[in-house]
Amino acid sequence: MSIDVSIRLGTGDAAIAAEYTRVREQLPQALRAVQVLAEQGLPHFKLPSQTGDLADIAALAGGLTDGAKDLVILGIGGSSLGAKALCQLAGWGTPAQPSLKDRPHLHFVENLDGRSLAGLLSGLDPAATKVLAVSKSGSTTETLAQLLIVAAWASARGADLARHCAVIAEPGNNALRQWAQMTGCPVMDHDPALGGRYSVLSCVGLVPSAVAGLDIRAIRHGAAQALAPLLALDEGSSWAQGAALNMAAMACGRSQSVLWAYADRLEKLTLWWRQLWGESLGKQGKGSTPINALGPVDQHSQLQLYLDGPNDKLITIITTQDGDDLAVPADAAGRIGQSLLGGRTVAEIVNAQARATAEALVRAGRTVRVIHVPRLGEQAMGALMMHFILETLVTAQLLGVDPFDQ
Repeated sequence: MSIDVSIRLGTGDAAIAAEYTRVREQLPQALRAVQVLAEQGLPHFKLPSQTGDLADIAALAGGLTDGAKDLVILGIGGSSLGAKALCQLAGWGTPAQPSLKDRPHLHFVENLDGRSLAGLLSGLDPAATKVLAVSKSGSTTETLAQLLIVAAWASARGADLARHCAVIAEPGNNALRQWAQMTGCPVMDHDPALGGRYSVLSCVGLVPSAVAGLDIRAIRHGAAQALAPLLALDEGSSWAQGAALNMAAMACGRSQSVLWAYADRLEKLTLWWRQLWGESLGKQGKGSTPINALGPVDQHSQLQLYLDGPNDKLITIITTQDGDDLAVPADAAGRIGQSLLGGRTVAEIVNAQARATAEALVRAGRTVRVIHVPRLGEQAMGALMMHFILETLVTAQLLGVDPFDQ
């Protein structure tokens, strides 16, 4: 899966250019350090090529799909953000959400809010509702509170919790597994060595993805393709160069990093990345503040600041050519004086806006990186996620912080 990356330095960015050159000289040592982590057998690096667990993941997803009109997914942070990013590929969380044909409606319940939870439950049929609770530690307060409330609601209305619920948690005598044992519902292990923000390629991300009808094998295959350059210590890989650019930007006062996706189906990816970047690097007074944005809508809410506010941001724009063939009717456009829009597809308009935004930012002296994904699908998403995981890990080595602790 190819990901095209271009780096544009704005007028007056000579300092970043010089620092970028200097940091790239440190890449071999940083890449080798990450490669050593892979050689130590961390699951972060084994998951992309792993296939032995896919049948069990598919089976659990099948159980949650069978007879279900709705699936309530309880989890917070890394137990939810990656799964949401993947499920958005199928249309969840976009105006096209009803396109999840013959699949349960997905309800990700993250934030603990009694009014929201009560409102959700009031519109569900307990006989046709399944529940998946996810917590690495098995002791996350918000998730346990939500689960106990939802379980009481379902049980009081005759639902068999053993058939209607499932749990993902690390092995041990934690509260979530105790509850699962008491109710008899199925349990899948969360790898104890895999932090939540890195768990998207495990059952945490792939069970909901399979429920949404995505090809989970292709997701991992895309991740494996992005991981391959690490084995060759390829300093020219997109994620290695991205780490060097981020380091150069931080050294030159760019204390904020913006990930700006020009596709509805990438909105949740930017939120997943925000946690990954912030929690992995924000230590010892180091790191940069991650900011998510969505195009074209944030051209109308954030672009003024990015163009003419403090020059303290590295801005990464993600574009894709993938889209349907919806086009603006030429005759109708002409009648209202908008001939330039006539006959243009939505994808053409959005990509033209993204290019113009990048050019305007560069002219304003801003530092811009553009990541282009020709076709946005499971393989591409797996590659994008592994790109950002590796970029984060290499940046951590360059910064001298531990990306896994918290």
